[in-house]
Amino acid sequence: MKSLVLKSILLSIMIISSISSLAQEVELKGAMGLTFGSNKATVKKIMASKGAILMSDKADIIAYTDFPIGTLKAYILFCKFVNDKLYEIVANFDPVLEAKTQERYDEICEIISSKYGKGDSRRLFTGTYTDGDGFEMQAIRLGNADIATFWVNFKNGSGIIVEIVSINDALRVKLTYQDGVLIDDAIKRDNLKNVSDF
Repeated sequence: MKSLVLKSILLSIMIISSISSLAQEVELKGAMGLTFGSNKATVKKIMASKGAILMSDKADIIAYTDFPIGTLKAYILFCKFVNDKLYEIVANFDPVLEAKTQERYDEICEIISSKYGKGDSRRLFTGTYTDGDGFEMQAIRLGNADIATFWVNFKNGSGIIVEIVSINDALRVKLTYQDGVLIDDAIKRDNLKNVSDF
């Protein structure tokens, strides 16, 4: 369900940003040598050619471990499909030390910015936490903060998000590439499944 919420939030931000600013001339067609809309067999072949270590292969998602991306290494990478078409690529990075999480986040944002221009950064805090209080990472772990940067003004409606997340009480930097058209099909599928489960 959290994945569906994230997709809905990203889609909403993409729509708002697209309305409020001019689209870039760039069309985001995929990442890491993968093209949105590719079928599962093609993605598996490309990933195998890159030496990716298959961790899990399920109907609508493939997971790889220790996948190199540039000079960094994602501890886990997910390729997500709807109707056998790749619509989302998610890479999770471990910081070298948890105290270095913000630095890893900044590093990845800088790499994306060097390719696609400056993103839209959001730093939202709730409760007693505020940005700059020195407890930002604790706030994220407790669910009292969201730190993310979005790149959403691609002419095909696709988007990129870099965020700091807490997974199993460990901080990670999460990088997501999402197709602007196929995400609608994925949200519809997830909504239908959610309704049918009741």
